[in-house]
Amino acid sequence: MALEASLTAIDYVVAAMMLLIPMGVGIWYALKDAKSPTKDEYLLGGRRMSVIPVTLSLFTTFQSASAQIGLPAEVFYYGGIYMLAGLGLGISYLVGCYTLIPLLYPLRITSIYEYLKLRYKSEAVRLFCTVIGMLTTLFYMAFVLLAPALALQAGFMSNRNQLAPFFVLHLMQTLPGMAGLYVTVLFCGALSSISSGINALAANTVEDILHRPLHGVKEATVVFITKLIAVAYGVGIIGLTYMVNRLRGPILQLVSMVFSAFGSPIVGIFVMGASVPWANKYGALSGAGVTLVFNLWLGIGRAMWGKRIEPLPSIGTAGCSNWTLLSNTTSRILNETFTDGCTQQINSTTTNNAHCHATTEPLIADVFPLFRISYEWHAMIGTILCIVLGLSVSYLTNLLLVDKRDSDIREEESTEARYIFPFLRKFWRLEDANTPICISPRDRIDNNHKTRENVGLTCLPEGTKV
Repeated sequence: MALEASLTAIDYVVAAMMLLIPMGVGIWYALKDAKSPTKDEYLLGGRRMSVIPVTLSLFTTFQSASAQIGLPAEVFYYGGIYMLAGLGLGISYLVGCYTLIPLLYPLRITSIYEYLKLRYKSEAVRLFCTVIGMLTTLFYMAFVLLAPALALQAGFMSNRNQLAPFFVLHLMQTLPGMAGLYVTVLFCGALSSISSGINALAANTVEDILHRPLHGVKEATVVFITKLIAVAYGVGIIGLTYMVNRLRGPILQLVSMVFSAFGSPIVGIFVMGASVPWANKYGALSGAGVTLVFNLWLGIGRAMWGKRIEPLPSIGTAGCSNWTLLSNTTSRILNETFTDGCTQQINSTTTNNAHCHATTEPLIADVFPLFRISYEWHAMIGTILCIVLGLSVSYLTNLLLVDKRDSDIREEESTEARYIFPFLRKFWRLEDANTPICISPRDRIDNNHKTRENVGLTCLPEGTKV
């Protein structure tokens, strides 16, 4: 039996018909909204989208092609324990409904980086997080685009990331059009993630990097520039995909390493700022900078010198004799391991590639302790490290600078209630900005830190800070 499978003419026809649907939707709305070229219309749908389309958009965005290809391979080689991540993801959605949305939606901002600037009153924090977040999105988009490319090459299996497409293409050879439908699903998953990613990158560039140069420019011109930026990012992602194609390893682990290294500093800054009113820009920048370096060192060190995860034992091919199309290929997949791009027989010292080099796995006792930690814990470790360091630096800098600040500076750097999680405002005794504040004489302090005379209870106007 041939070990190669390819798409037929019918598969290409099915794929083309399915891909015409999202293309048609994009063209329809591009023509429909051509007379109202605004940033909100182009980037956020005019903020008029109802719950159902927003929910479907989020759902399809997170069901990326990298997950559709990476998850089957991950479960096949390492078991179903990865499904616990889905449980945590579902819980995170519920947590976000009661924390992130009540905090960010009333602010009517375009990106989280706008919030960070408002919260820390620092352009440096905003730019730092913008650059880090954009790098994360760029690398992630490259992996997402790589997934359907692997499906089209499934050029004979050359790495484990091609396991699912290889299996499906052979299984559906006798069902005309089904293989094309599967490949279309992968492409649609990639399109949903890439479109959202490019949209986010364009929005970040316009709102966070080019905000000052574009100030005062006509709205139509800004929208046109935004579209050009989106095209440029699309071309850049295609080029970056060729680079990440040279990386070896399970695609889910590579994606997780990217998110852990670049994402956890931003999460740490955000959680720290939205939870603790006295967290300042000095703590945010120092905590995020140290965390970024630490996570890159941890991820690269684990990939290069850490103990590789052992795959599950072979399940054998007994009872598969009736699967004439898959019996030989299944046996081949189960009896081979893919290391550094080389197809290597487990029970043989020879390889089918002259450029392959034998690798010696280090003993667990010889591996640096931090490099033994699972890649799934890197993001949590980085987030906690950022918060701990950030709060420590914030506390120390607040103590050092408190005597040097006059009342105007304290007023400018104070944290407004609307920038703190709503469920924590009572804990920190922060009043809502739209609620009148009534204070007693003992709470009224003049510029010399002396209590004023007793003049009775005073109610300040709305929006007044104490």
